[in-house]
Amino acid sequence: IAELIEKAKKDENELSNLCYDPTLELDQEAHLDSSIDGSNPLVDTPTNPNHILLTGATGFVGAHLLSELRDRTDARITCLIRSRNENELKDRIRSTFEDFDLQTSRLKDRIEAIEGDLTEKRLGLDRDRYEQLAESVDAVYHNGAMVDQVRGYQAMKPANVSGTQRMLAFATHRR
Repeated sequence: IAELIEKAKKDENELSNLCYDPTLELDQEAHLDSSIDGSNPLVDTPTNPNHILLTGATGFVGAHLLSELRDRTDARITCLIRSRNENELKDRIRSTFEDFDLQTSRLKDRIEAIEGDLTEKRLGLDRDRYEQLAESVDAVYHNGAMVDQVRGYQAMKPANVSGTQRMLAFATHRR
């Protein structure tokens, strides 16, 4: 934290990312986009999903959630993971499982890792992949977030607030 504060003293833009903004009006921030209305029909099997989309699988809670979903369901699980290259996607899940002493032997079974980003339009997916997922996913576990005890709301908003809105838009896009 001290290192970040020292860096912020030298860079005004960095300071704005670290500090609370007293001009922030949270009631103005708490609005859901009108296109997210939930009017599409619910899937037939919400208690026994066939295809799950999980965000945040490379964090502590997400890894444990993925482990439980793998062990307690028969669903195919697609994990949306922020990555710099596609080859490291599965390695990030495996590494996280190893870090938390979770069983890695069945990671290949039913688990798919795809590159995406909560801060981007269509979750960072191309239109065809987004549409294909929207048609096939029947349960969403949104656990992805930026976690940082120092950064302020404006730095966290793209992943946490806007990312949640993007996940709600995805979840209500087709069914």
